[in-house]
Amino acid sequence: MRILKYPLTDGIIEIPNICIVKFLTIQQQNDVPTLWVLVDEESNCKVDYIIYKIGTGWNVTYGDTQNYIATSQDKDYVWHWFWRIKNKKED
Repeated sequence: MRILKYPLTDGIIEIPNICIVKFLTIQQQNDVPTLWVLVDEESNCKVDYIIYKIGTGWNVTYGDTQNYIATSQDKDYVWHWFWRIKNKKED
């Protein structure tokens, strides 16, 4: 296993073809919200994830908020980060 990081430069990003064991945190690094995850590189599980943010006060559905990762803050806003599976590959 290994810890990887992904800068979250847009409101939505895709992380392709990986097996995330655990979402660790999202924190500001050099003024960019950054996601750290624990991944299993030896697993046959290969998933495409979508990571997205929702701002405080936005209208959302329950389905939008089922898979919470963390909350981060920049100089202007508070963001709540979530994930969903885009595609799961079976070996």
